[in-house]
This record gives sequence, structure tokens and C-alpha cells, in this order.
Amino acid sequence: MVEIAVYPDELGGVGVEAGGGQHALWRAWPQRPGLRGRDANSLVNCMAVYRDSVPCYDALVVIDMQNSFCHEKGALYRPYGEPIPGLPGIVDRNRRLIAESRAHGVPVMFTRQSHRAGYPDIGGALLRHRDLMVASGALLRDSWDAAVIDELAPEPDDVIIDKTRYDAFHGTDLDQLLRGRAPGPGRLLLSGIVTNACVESTARSAAMRDYTVTLVEAGCGSRTTEFHRMSVECMAAFGIVTVDNDPFGGARS
Repeated sequence: MVEIAVYPDELGGVGVEAGGGQHALWRAWPQRPGLRGRDANSLVNCMAVYRDSVPCYDALVVIDMQNSFCHEKGALYRPYGEPIPGLPGIVDRNRRLIAESRAHGVPVMFTRQSHRAGYPDIGGALLRHRDLMVASGALLRDSWDAAVIDELAPEPDDVIIDKTRYDAFHGTDLDQLLRGRAPGPGRLLLSGIVTNACVESTARSAAMRDYTVTLVEAGCGSRTTEFHRMSVECMAAFGIVTVDNDPFGGARS
């Protein structure tokens, strides 16, 4: 549920703020229709109108749900043994989460791990995977392997962020795009794979940029259930909110 604060302002009208405090999502000013007057009916009407019109998150960011990791023909589907445990359920939870977000007016963003031919842009923690990626042609930019899986196919209005590191903020315009949609750091929903790598790196990076982060645990997965569990616990201890069911709390945004 989005908290709505209604207050008189200096222009003799009523202001409406959703989200509260430094993480306010949206503010309506008295020049807007239906916001003039300080009587009780006006306040109630404002709350009713804007409780139904304000998204409770600034964006859903779906991390790396790509053919390489999620499709049985993907280059990194089973590079070290078995595929990600529970992958069909993770895909289905993301499918429903994306639909829920769109229904609530929350913008949807996808990240894709992808690299230039020859992998000149690979580095850091990814270097240990370079030989495997070169041998399999994994995650080459604009390839089928690097594309988002068909089950979660992006729509024309969705945003796609191509990245070369675990952290989706590193070397991309993700932060600028998010701040262009809301006045200051807001509230993000995160899901995707791999929990203890790209998901956790992006969640921590978002928190360091003052975003409020909610992780949809059932929409995430790792190479082992233990890696996933430990990562979720570490993020929770770091202050990242985790939910395993409905991030919208059964409420309209």
C-alpha cells in the first residue's frame, strides 16, 4: 500500500504526496483539477484519486533472464553441471511479476549481460569465465544467446540495459533513466538471476545510490539453492527488503 499524505499548501490548495519522506514518489499540486479547497471532502477525494493513480515502485528491474542462462540451448544453461534449480518456477514468477507491474503502471526494465565480439570488454570477476565464454560464443551482443527469453519478451515501451559487469549500474545509463522517471532516488523492484552475482551486485549498488530496494525472492535463483539462500540473507541484513509473494501487497498502486 502506498502511503498518501494530504496537506494544505501556500497557494491555498491541497498537496498530495505519495511514498512519504525522501522517497516520495509523486506530488500533486493545487493547480491540478480537483485539488483546490481544504474541506474534508476535498481531502478524501484527493486520497481516493491519487491512491489509485500513483505507482508504488518507480521501476521493476528484471536481471539477466536471457537465453544463455534460461534456455536449454543456451551457452551457459549448464556450464558447470545442472541448470539453475527451480528455473521453470523462476521464469513463471517473473512472467507474473512483469504482468503485475504493468497492471500497476510500474515501468519494466530488463538487463542483459552482453559483450562485444572477441570479449575485449570482459574483466574483473568475469575473467575466470572468459575461456568458457569464448569457446561457446556466450552472450555476444545482439545474439540469440544474449536475448531475453521469449516467455518474458520485452514490449516496445520497456527499457533494455546492456551491461558488461555484474552490477547493472556500472558503465550503463540505468541510474540516469531511473532518475529521469522520478524526482530523486525512488523505490525499485528487483528480480532475476543469478541471485548471488548480478542480482545482489545490482541491489547493493542501488542501495548505495539511495534507492529503496525490494527483492522478489521467488523470482530469483542461483546455481545452488544454498548460494541463493545465503545471498538473500546477506541482502536482508544489508537493509534490502525481500518478499517471497506479492510485492504489491494485494493493493492497487
